[in-house]
Amino acid sequence: MALSTVFPLFFIAIAALICLTTMTRMVEELRLQMGTLKALGYTNTAVGSEFMIYGGLAALIGTALGVLFGVNFFPRFIAQAYGSMYNLPAINVQYIWMDIGIALAIALLCTLGTALVVLRVDLNSLPAQLLQPRAPKAGKTLLLERWQWLWHRLSFNHKITLRNLFRYKQRLLMTVLGIAGCMAMMITGFGLKDSIGDISVKQFNELWHYDAVVTRSGNERTNNGKHLVVVNFTRLV
Repeated sequence: MALSTVFPLFFIAIAALICLTTMTRMVEELRLQMGTLKALGYTNTAVGSEFMIYGGLAALIGTALGVLFGVNFFPRFIAQAYGSMYNLPAINVQYIWMDIGIALAIALLCTLGTALVVLRVDLNSLPAQLLQPRAPKAGKTLLLERWQWLWHRLSFNHKITLRNLFRYKQRLLMTVLGIAGCMAMMITGFGLKDSIGDISVKQFNELWHYDAVVTRSGNERTNNGKHLVVVNFTRLV
């Protein structure tokens, strides 16, 4: 239950950050074209529709590929992993359209929402402002610079790196969360591997201490008025 709750939230957060970074760079690259279109008389809706369509198509295609891959691959992979230890029936993969609709709505919210957040400033700017390059962000004095004994011992490259890190906080947040999330996923994957791998050892060596198992197969028949139950006998080696 915890994994099914934490993993989707983590992936949604990563997707939102990726969409925010992608839309920000896309708007920066097309800033001149946006100014030209606004100068020619195009409305904000017409100018922003390109980014909205781009985000909507990305959400639709990503959701379709995710549904096809996730619904058809992961259940069979998990069933195969547990099938090596337990006698499980064949799985029947079904599409739960309500969950797919919720996933699509979240994907559209991430892509279209981030597009609106990025466009809110540029669409309200004058064409003359959009036709000019955006002014770089003003640098600020870092808290670390007040520690003179440490700041003067840093090289020039280290000082520039630290200033850029705190100057572009969005990129810093994206990098930190991405690395932290990937590390958490790796640790979780290794933990699941060790947990599943030790189940069979504990189950058959520590919990089960009998030599054979008799299970009911579920196939019943009648012979001369007598009700017969078919059972399976499995001898444990």
